[in-house]
Amino acid sequence: MLKLTNCVTGVIAGCVLGLATLTYAYDVDEVPPVKLTSDKEITFTIKTNLAGEASMDMKHIIVTANGQGVVLLSGYAASQEIIDKAEDIARHTIGVNSVDNQIALKTR
Repeated sequence: MLKLTNCVTGVIAGCVLGLATLTYAYDVDEVPPVKLTSDKEITFTIKTNLAGEASMDMKHIIVTANGQGVVLLSGYAASQEIIDKAEDIARHTIGVNSVDNQIALKTR
């Protein structure tokens, strides 16, 4: 059995925004195709999401994607809450398979 995904969304987005959207078909008994994400895209996405946390100072956190979805977080943060939030953001980023959190807790 074939299932079309993103069809209606793609048509609406394409008409409204003038964007091209890829629609693909797959057998529902199989795993759907996954877009591989580059290290550069992973790093950019995590850094953008960290910067979007206005209530937390994450500017001293360094993000490095080491290949195959492995992310290293380093640098320092002022609280354990910030360290945990940075790891959560990284773990929930598409393309990330594992996170090595080496962020140090630095109190003032």
